[in-house]
Amino acid sequence: MKAEYREIFKSAIVNMMPGYLAIFNLADIRSRNDYFGHQKVDEEIVKFTELLCHSTKYANYGMRIAGDKWLGFFVPSSFGSIQNLLDEFHEEKSILHGWKSVGRRGGITKSHTETVEAKIVRAIRCIYSHLENHEEFEVLVDQLLSNDYGLPVDIPHNLESIISHPRIRWNCISKYPENPPFCPFCNGRSFNWKDGDTTYYGGEGFCNNCGAYIGFSNFS
Repeated sequence: MKAEYREIFKSAIVNMMPGYLAIFNLADIRSRNDYFGHQKVDEEIVKFTELLCHSTKYANYGMRIAGDKWLGFFVPSSFGSIQNLLDEFHEEKSILHGWKSVGRRGGITKSHTETVEAKIVRAIRCIYSHLENHEEFEVLVDQLLSNDYGLPVDIPHNLESIISHPRIRWNCISKYPENPPFCPFCNGRSFNWKDGDTTYYGGEGFCNNCGAYIGFSNFS
């Protein structure tokens, strides 16, 4: 978090303390960018910024501190609104999701697509802690930021209770096809990637079995 943001935030809440300091981030933004594109995700970032920073409905003070990350302050009487904020932003959509492979070999082009019905979820990860006075601010912000990963979404997590919490990667897309992508010519699954190791859902390279040049992409 930039030093100037810290000073602005601390000055804004100095007369509100004690209260609760909370970090928020848009969970699994990479998959959302892959599925919706950057413009849609930018709109979601604007929406959460408006809910947290441009309204007194939930937070007493809020600030966007990075691309998909926010800091909020809540006086004790507003603490319960954190869950309400997460609930309002939450959204689920049914989608047809999967992968597509397009291969070229000897002047012939072949493709294969596999999809599955799934849900894509818009959710926020949140960690908070009690802030007694401005002298605790810097250390507490650093602790919140360093623990802001791998926690269940849509639930406010108390910093003191999650230090030893197991961390897992959450995916905003509920299901993927059972079959991993394969070469449409020979069904091979071993590839010499163009740029080294990459992802089946967004890479290209040569099939090690039949030599076809294959491109893989998300299909929605």
